[in-house]
Amino acid sequence: MAHDVKIQLLLRDTSHNEVNDSILFHQALTQMPAVFQEETPAATPLPFEPLNTYSPGDWLFILFFSLLLCLGLLLRIFRNNTFAVVKEFFGEVTAQNDTEESLFGYPSGKYLTLTAAAGVGVFTFLGIDYFTNPELGGLASFGLFLVLTLAALISGFLKLLLYEVLARLFDLKNVTGDFYRLYFGFLIVTGHMLLAVSVILAYIKVLDFEVVFLAGCAIAGLLYITQLIKVFLHYTFHYRFSPGYNILYLCSLEIIPVLLVIMHFVTQSG
Repeated sequence: MAHDVKIQLLLRDTSHNEVNDSILFHQALTQMPAVFQEETPAATPLPFEPLNTYSPGDWLFILFFSLLLCLGLLLRIFRNNTFAVVKEFFGEVTAQNDTEESLFGYPSGKYLTLTAAAGVGVFTFLGIDYFTNPELGGLASFGLFLVLTLAALISGFLKLLLYEVLARLFDLKNVTGDFYRLYFGFLIVTGHMLLAVSVILAYIKVLDFEVVFLAGCAIAGLLYITQLIKVFLHYTFHYRFSPGYNILYLCSLEIIPVLLVIMHFVTQSG
């Protein structure tokens, strides 16, 4: 009996010593210098900041393909005269006093105006979708694009209507043809340039979205300034209009309205 009691006490002491040994080992391990401990490697920072990119919806590919197909058909139908209005915008303006004939520049002008409006609409849509992130579905996104395209068409023709009213008031109908040719040349060039930029924004991931978007806005601004300069020079030296009259027109109907729109957007974003 006494022998069994001694064995139990010996086993209890052994168990107690093992617990103490494990505690001491854990304490020694935690106090060990860091050089002997296994460290988790820190995440390696990227050598560059990730680019801001855009994830296009499926309908955008169908839209771009359809517009490209339309431009291909126009080239097939009108051949070398398809983009003649574009060549004239960058070259010398041909005197054209007939407003009706120069309204769209060339027979292909009316169709190019529609595709240009689509270019403005899709570029504006990409900017709204990226910077405001409205989380629209595919159908709603396409609807917003249609609204923006229609708004581009309406604003362009409202400005044209304003010019027509002023031409009648100041008896300038016989010299408005050249202006309309320059005006629609600017719209067509800018719209198709923005269409090309929109394709880059949507599918070229190696370029930063915000940088490309601002570049598109800057190019559109340069084209607008080019139009104003060509209008001023053409009507000052070809039709012998007073430079003061031309400057007054440019400031009141072209420059100041654009500056007010820019200031409005800057104020809203700030």
